[in-house]
Amino acid sequence: MNQDNYSAQIIGVFLAETVKNVAKGSANILYNNFNLLFYSEITTLGLNDSTNAEEITKHLEAKPEVLETVRQKLNAHPNLVEEMSKTIKEQTGKDLREITSNTYIEKGENITINQTGVQTAQTITNITPSPLPSLPKISLTPIITFQREYIFGSQDEHYGWQIKLLNDGEATVRDFRVDIKFPNVFLNQSTIYHIEVREKRTDDYRLFRTTSAHHNNVILYQEDEYLVFLGSYTLNKAMRENGNLERKVFITVFSSDTLICKIERKMSEFVDDDSK
Repeated sequence: MNQDNYSAQIIGVFLAETVKNVAKGSANILYNNFNLLFYSEITTLGLNDSTNAEEITKHLEAKPEVLETVRQKLNAHPNLVEEMSKTIKEQTGKDLREITSNTYIEKGENITINQTGVQTAQTITNITPSPLPSLPKISLTPIITFQREYIFGSQDEHYGWQIKLLNDGEATVRDFRVDIKFPNVFLNQSTIYHIEVREKRTDDYRLFRTTSAHHNNVILYQEDEYLVFLGSYTLNKAMRENGNLERKVFITVFSSDTLICKIERKMSEFVDDDSK
């Protein structure tokens, strides 16, 4: 294994792009694979999305043992390196030679520009890559419950309902979003709902959106169950007779802008049996 296949400068670009894109919630599986593969090194170096490639290069040069570990991993995953090189070129419009000025990796070659400006190339030793560690599976399941509330003197039926998110996957979830599309006819038209996306309101539906930021950036560990939404709605005889119970509620769950699940329920499923 040739330790000079990947310069600290090249690695700095790779890690800077990885940390930046993962921090902003990129759904690109390549960045997530890089983040998973180099998670311990990223943590050891204390990197964050504001650390640029030049700073990372200096960190690596100051910690040669970390640099060597990263080189070994990169040499074991040449296909991943090639994908990253192409992705950076697609996103920046520049290849690594332009970005780093003196080193360029493409198609399994280490191309160095010498002092006279002439390119020399050395073929990287072919190493059978070990399989990448698979990303932990993210799964968030909405748990929906409702309860009829009796209000003295009212002929309408009032209901309270809630949604809890259950982390029944393998990954810890630090970023989630839940969109609730609810039939407008069952809602109080004079009530202001602070999580409503008002520009999405129609005569038929209102959209409510709640995120991890609304809940103090709560972290959902495996098997955690967390209350994310409380709502209410009203029924009367006319609503049932006019077929409104056939209208649907749509609940969509995301993690880091990746769709996790989408469910739909008829309003008839939100009514006590004895009132249908």
